[in-house]
Amino acid sequence: MKYLFLLILFFFVVRTSLAQGLVSDVRIRMLDSARLEILYNLNGPADSVWFEAEARFGGQLYPNAKFLYGDFGPNVRSGVNRRIVWNLYDEGQRIKSDIRVRVLARGLQLPGPIIKESLDAIALTNTARKRRTWPIGPGWAGVSALLPGVGNMFVNRDQDGQPKLRVGLRPLATVGFYGLVLYGLNQSRLERHWYDQYTRQKNAREGETYYQLANTYHHRAYIAGRAAALIWLTDVTLTGIWGWRNRQPVRRESRVSVGAGTQGAVPVAKLRLKL
Repeated sequence: MKYLFLLILFFFVVRTSLAQGLVSDVRIRMLDSARLEILYNLNGPADSVWFEAEARFGGQLYPNAKFLYGDFGPNVRSGVNRRIVWNLYDEGQRIKSDIRVRVLARGLQLPGPIIKESLDAIALTNTARKRRTWPIGPGWAGVSALLPGVGNMFVNRDQDGQPKLRVGLRPLATVGFYGLVLYGLNQSRLERHWYDQYTRQKNAREGETYYQLANTYHHRAYIAGRAAALIWLTDVTLTGIWGWRNRQPVRRESRVSVGAGTQGAVPVAKLRLKL
């Protein structure tokens, strides 16, 4: 009986040590004021991976899977820096204290959840007040109609579906548009001035020089106006299209893979779509 008890105790200790080695190096950090990133190492194949979160002031948190993406759920591949991102503020979580995360993994061979707890807590009190967001939609084309290039800055989003301000060379569209408009107006003014001089001449020969000057300024004003219209139309159109496209929710879990295979003795192409 004594040896049987020692054998059972030895088996439990070995299984526990193997379990604790399945998940390691759990880290948490805020990506921005709305998203919490959980990184961990998975040292072997897991039947399923999940996590629990607890706030210092507020108790247990219950994340909604709709606001999560990354390496969680069934059949997570082993590897370092497995990643879970939680859009906790989009979910409606308003946390004003530190938060602690525990990653749970169920091994393929070991029964029951194997828990590895993060050693770090992260303060969310200050970052919760700094969140800046705005709606994405085709309405920003109205801003671009007044200030070409400006509305286009606000219709972009990052890979997680969050609004992202992108400036780049877009202010050049504003400067270029109004620069061309002012240049065109000035050329039109000079055109009228020299055409008036032409009409005051006694004969066509004396007025030919003035007519050529007026024609040159008219040509410049025409080109400047068309160039400004092209900038305006391009920016307003692209802003409306991108705003309409990017307001749609991000489908992060879609995966398409193509490969070769055989059906009996016949070679075939395989297309796999994971939703």
